[in-house]
Amino acid sequence: MTTETLQLMDERRKNESNPEKYKELNRKVKDLCNEAKDLWTTRECNGIQVYSNSSKSKYFLDQIKDVVSRKPSPKSGCIKSRSGQILMDINGILKRWSQYVEELFDDVRVRRPPFWNNGPPFMEEV
Repeated sequence: MTTETLQLMDERRKNESNPEKYKELNRKVKDLCNEAKDLWTTRECNGIQVYSNSSKSKYFLDQIKDVVSRKPSPKSGCIKSRSGQILMDINGILKRWSQYVEELFDDVRVRRPPFWNNGPPFMEEV
């Protein structure tokens, strides 16, 4: 990741309250990250190609394993508030999660009366 990308990320973070500017900066950051990923992939593939042409099969397989293996992706660490604003601070995120859980378990439905089976017995019951 380049310093330009890091600077854009910092500027994006400062413009959270301005949705249009944030969206524009977010697009630029994503584009720069994709370019960096493509560059990294090209470098890794070139390294694999060098080992595939030599007799060092162990290094060749290790390189392939490093590139192909799934690594856990980092979490974004932000969620949206009820009003749609992006929350990035820990206290805001925790508060929003507690609101969400309260909404899930806040049951205001009318309780159904108990069901009593007073009809005739089934043939299996006789």
